[in-house]
Amino acid sequence: MITRFAYSHETSARSEQWSISNVQLDSVNFVVAKNATGKSRLLRAIEALCEMITGNTTVFFGHWSVSFTFNKQSYDYSIGTKDGEVYESLLIDKIDVMRRTGKNASLYSHAAKGMVTVAPPSDKLVMNYRRDQVEYPYFEDLYQFASNARLFKFGMLHSTDFMTDDGRSLKAKGIDDVATILQTELSEADRNIVCTTLNALGYEVEQIDVKIISGAPKITVKEKGLLYPIEQRLLSQGMFRVIAIAVYLQYMKVKIQPSLIMVDDVGEGLDYDRARRLATFLLGYFKDSSIQAVLTSNHNFFLDQVSLKHWLILRKKGTEVSGMSAVSHPDVFNNFRLSGLAPFDIFSSNYLNAD
Repeated sequence: MITRFAYSHETSARSEQWSISNVQLDSVNFVVAKNATGKSRLLRAIEALCEMITGNTTVFFGHWSVSFTFNKQSYDYSIGTKDGEVYESLLIDKIDVMRRTGKNASLYSHAAKGMVTVAPPSDKLVMNYRRDQVEYPYFEDLYQFASNARLFKFGMLHSTDFMTDDGRSLKAKGIDDVATILQTELSEADRNIVCTTLNALGYEVEQIDVKIISGAPKITVKEKGLLYPIEQRLLSQGMFRVIAIAVYLQYMKVKIQPSLIMVDDVGEGLDYDRARRLATFLLGYFKDSSIQAVLTSNHNFFLDQVSLKHWLILRKKGTEVSGMSAVSHPDVFNNFRLSGLAPFDIFSSNYLNAD
């Protein structure tokens, strides 16, 4: 999992400069910040790192400095661009195993039992060019983590958004594929589990199904007390978002074991009771799994159900953003717990600025 994350983007245009530092992550993390501070941008920066590691994109402009833990070993990985060239470094338990400057890179080969020199393409990372499970097994840890990371935007989900049928084979990867996941990936037993989850979250759902409407799969929901199922386009935004996350997490559990799930604006559009229930459900789901979770929210009903030990508060000064958590600032968080106030008060009050 990721244990530390830092990113900076520096250009001659000051308005485009941005950096985030002191982000220390645990297995379950709720990112809290004022609007326009950088919650969504943090998730996009992590997603961009994963896209580069898997080779799904060329190297982005900027600098990433990240620490991981795999099999009780610490990985310190840096990627960046300078003067049009890519530089990289990888240390495992503080031992240098890969370093790239300019056109060449040196990396430790398990086959040669020593460092070798390679010349990777200028727009790709070394691991995109030299993945080999026998010779460079440490690259596999990074690759598998990145390829199994998922990001979706809870607040951007709308019941009127449909997957289009253009003849492609749809791959269920994102939460916006909810109808396709139900249609092709989940069994009847899985659908029953989804209904049980929805009932626990405050929605009296008897059955969830899929119909092909205008050539595309769309969900239908049969609620208790209603004679006919409700089509996807008629669902409330809040209900659709909760259905989407319940379906997606069940799919993850039975089909794919992701390394990291990132959810932006979780709790958006929900009432007090549903937000409270969703927070409790997500905490239980991620605490009982090996999946790392990074969830952003400013929903006070939602966050009041989350222990401060899971909080990561982002604060912005100019173009620089920094993180505060129980790990990085234990005294601040421990002292607040003694106040008896609700968790959200640490963010909404002037407590963090008292000094």
